[in-house]
Amino acid sequence: MPIRVTHLINSLGQGGAERLLLDLNDHWDRDRLDVRVIALMDAAAPIISRADLPPGWRVMGLRGPWDPLGWRRARHALDTAPIDILHTHLMLADVLGRRAAQRRGLPVLTTLHSPAQHYLGPPERRPSLLQSAYERVARATPGLWVGCSEQVARSFHDHPRWSADVMVVDNGLDPSRMTLDPRAAAALRQELGLREGQILLVTVARLVPSKGHRVLIEALTGMKGLDAVACWVGDGPLRAGLERRAREIGLWDHLRVAGSRQDVTPYLAAADVFVLPSLREGMPMALLEALAAGLPVVTTEASGIGEEIVRAGAGLVVNSGDSEALRAAIRTMAGSPDLRQAAGERAAALFHERYHAERCAAQYERIYEALAAGGRTEGR
Repeated sequence: MPIRVTHLINSLGQGGAERLLLDLNDHWDRDRLDVRVIALMDAAAPIISRADLPPGWRVMGLRGPWDPLGWRRARHALDTAPIDILHTHLMLADVLGRRAAQRRGLPVLTTLHSPAQHYLGPPERRPSLLQSAYERVARATPGLWVGCSEQVARSFHDHPRWSADVMVVDNGLDPSRMTLDPRAAAALRQELGLREGQILLVTVARLVPSKGHRVLIEALTGMKGLDAVACWVGDGPLRAGLERRAREIGLWDHLRVAGSRQDVTPYLAAADVFVLPSLREGMPMALLEALAAGLPVVTTEASGIGEEIVRAGAGLVVNSGDSEALRAAIRTMAGSPDLRQAAGERAAALFHERYHAERCAAQYERIYEALAAGGRTEGR
């Protein structure tokens, strides 16, 4: 009989954890696993519509994290659903799910999708009420913890308010969802107003502080002597201020802000270099998409997999928040066709070696089987 695994997540919005579940869904061994997904809340911009949800997926429709009636409905659902193993994602679902697993005596597995500071607060500061609650639940509920990258796991091991072991299962991506059409790429470059031979620097990320766009916009002031255009795919609360700053420093003619896009692959296909200037990450799926597309990358050590990118020679990695170093790396990569070609080939090889969804699914399957047998295993 297949092991019944239920994934609990906050919502099915446009995030890395949500994309991970969607991509893993095509790679589970259905003879070994019966996998279902419960999303607590509706998403303003869902990654998949309710009409297209895979079999066994449901959205409970909580109005928000402080919906008492919704919490009672969610608790009832978790207390009565046929579950052998509960797998939780993101803070709200982690708290609700781990308490439900404790009540029922179920094995529980939690994937940590961001560094420890997101969940627990900076070590030198007093945590928020939610972060304090998370720490209490973590201490009180037995079960496995998995970091979505080596960097995330290390951040928990190094945090003074954390005591549990954190294993590692690298996030995975299904490249079959990406269609890299050269004709569409050429049409998009024309739509963006690029001249023949002009370099296109693409960044795919929400316009929020943690993604580092403020640092990037200062780094791009050095583009005035570089025949390049930057295109930002994403939206968020910083958009108006960033656009205003681009005009102030005379960068507006070299910048395109595309806004949020359901399918970013045309931008990846059109790009010459992928730039991700993050200040804090877990494992950004946009970066994995760039690797899968065979793009050379310029990113920061906070990107989640900077060490692997350096090891593989798939791009250039600088300290987060350092606009001058970021500028130098962009100029180096953009200015060398040979470097871009070599780094792009190594990026694709790195992706298939380590970050394919099939590999990620197989690692989780081994963990589920060990939990179902009453033991435990290692992520890798």
